[in-house]
Amino acid sequence: MEKDRDLGSAPLRVGLFIDCYYPMVDGVVHVVDNLARNMIAAGAEVTVFAPTADKKYDDAQLPYRVVRGPSLRVGFMDYTLPLLSFSARFKREIRRAKLDVMHIHAPFVSGPIAEKIAKKQGVPVIGTFHSQYKKDFARYLKSRFLQKRLLSHVVKVFDRCDLVLTMTEATEAVARSYGCKAKIALLPNGTNLKETEKTAAAAAEVAARYRENPRQKLLLFVGRLYLLKNLELAIDACARLRDRGFDFKFLLVGWGKDEEVLRRQVRDLSLEERVLFVGRVDGAENLGAYYKACDLLLFPSAYDMDPLVKNEAAAFSLPAILAEGTPAASGVTDGVNGYIAPLDADAFAERIVSALSDEAAHAAVRARAHETLYRPWDEIAAEHLRLYREEIARKAAQGEKTRGGVDNPSNLIGITENIALRLAAGHLCVAGAPLRAERTVPQFCAGRLCTGAGIPQYRKNTASRLAAGRFRVPRQAA
Repeated sequence: MEKDRDLGSAPLRVGLFIDCYYPMVDGVVHVVDNLARNMIAAGAEVTVFAPTADKKYDDAQLPYRVVRGPSLRVGFMDYTLPLLSFSARFKREIRRAKLDVMHIHAPFVSGPIAEKIAKKQGVPVIGTFHSQYKKDFARYLKSRFLQKRLLSHVVKVFDRCDLVLTMTEATEAVARSYGCKAKIALLPNGTNLKETEKTAAAAAEVAARYRENPRQKLLLFVGRLYLLKNLELAIDACARLRDRGFDFKFLLVGWGKDEEVLRRQVRDLSLEERVLFVGRVDGAENLGAYYKACDLLLFPSAYDMDPLVKNEAAAFSLPAILAEGTPAASGVTDGVNGYIAPLDADAFAERIVSALSDEAAHAAVRARAHETLYRPWDEIAAEHLRLYREEIARKAAQGEKTRGGVDNPSNLIGITENIALRLAAGHLCVAGAPLRAERTVPQFCAGRLCTGAGIPQYRKNTASRLAAGRFRVPRQAA
């Protein structure tokens, strides 16, 4: 951060760091994109630092700057492997950006790079705890030793942050269960979706396309079609609903690598007329039409931390049914602003029936979902910027405290005059040994004076630090 910048009037220079980006799409990519767009709208200068993708993507279509570094496609993974640590150009671009704050959204590659540069530049680092990393490691790695090492790495990255953000109390509990000791603040995800006249008209078309009669219920899933989201359980629950004579259709909006597995399950259960694969729906108004037209969002995932779709659905007063005891269910009270059921197909089916059988009660739940869960991204981005400024101010105050020679938390001293006086009196100690002026000065000149860990204080460095009042030794008296 530039020392002479007046951050009271100058726009904040924000760096957002992520280990995968467009055209790859997942929840974290959506979060970073929405934060960047809304921070730009609020007057900030935003740069996203990310690896290249395995498919071409035109970053110029985005309203903010994107700096890319190299990556490698790995066949068994959904994501490319970032090679950012090997790119001098990528690191140079970070330094040249002269950022006021660095916000890391990935603790693996881009995050540690940002932390090292931020430390040298005196810039605060914010981290967002997005995922259940322990489950991610178990999914890809058989070695428990490697799983533990990677989890330890993740915790260390977050513990080095000045502030860690996470979405709910449940997601904070996950971070603490990993051993994270960092300062944590809660800040939910938002949504840019909202009801418009076009959305209402499009919703009527969706309802007319899928609903065969006025009493038929439309159930919805939006997201990537991955087995880890417990979609097999949702489809099994649909088989129970059919067997009970419940009139419904289940619309799966999205795409993913496990789509064929789910289609085969639907065929095996003879649910082809009940469970429909809609595919990918692009555009806010088109996606909003599905939320507006449907009666209930099904989201049985035990993996997701704070699913964006829960907030998107709430924008259209569409409540969700979620799995009991999962982070995704945080903020939802059963029968108040959504529904909770045990992670079991029969239990899910039973709760769906009871929820949709009482229309008056369900209408009240719909209204409360909108009131309590809907947060637009512009509000969330503004809250981020407020927290950034607080951390920048705190960091600046901490820096002034150190430069002014006041004791820091490690009980170090740094006042030039004090050092000179104690040195002259023979009371200055380094590593517990008293230093006498007659032998200390020659050692300074020869570059042989060492502090606590045996680090030589070379002449040029020592002279400049003494002049600035930044030379520190442990406070000990002979």
